[in-house]
Amino acid sequence: MESKRFVSPEKTLAEIGIDKKSTVIDFGSGSGHWTIAAAKNLGPSGKVYAVDSNEELLKRLNSFAMLRGHGNVITKFTNLLTFDQKDISLADLSILANTLSFFKTKEVIIKKAFEMTKEKGRLLVVEWEKHDYGFGPAGNHRLGKKELLDLAKGAGFNLLGEVSAGHYHYAIVFEKP
Repeated sequence: MESKRFVSPEKTLAEIGIDKKSTVIDFGSGSGHWTIAAAKNLGPSGKVYAVDSNEELLKRLNSFAMLRGHGNVITKFTNLLTFDQKDISLADLSILANTLSFFKTKEVIIKKAFEMTKEKGRLLVVEWEKHDYGFGPAGNHRLGKKELLDLAKGAGFNLLGEVSAGHYHYAIVFEKP
């Protein structure tokens, strides 16, 4: 019987690989599961920007990162729809984890990720599988793979491939040409 596990940010990031000197932007970082995993993966040589519109979550994330010795985490309070790149380096890796499903204007968010990603940089998108498991967002609010592929292509990204993301999620990696 297949194990029904949740996505492991550490395992997924290890699978795609991140250079230790990279800049990572976690769009819609929330409580910071992906931010902290990226910070651990990078170590002190790289930096991770946690970008979210929930100031309270960012304050908690900042405190947690500092307590854990992750001085490479930088929190940025902003609206993802109007996010401006001032004070933030372009990303070698942008992350949209369980973020796109919450926006009606998904194309605006993915275009922002395109703007904020370096040439030859990558975008990792992690979303809930379309099935409704009785937890997580309602099935009709989940983003299907085909819709994601169309959004990413429309923003200018090229598909690199899919990586493992547990039983309930899928993860797709794109590249900015």
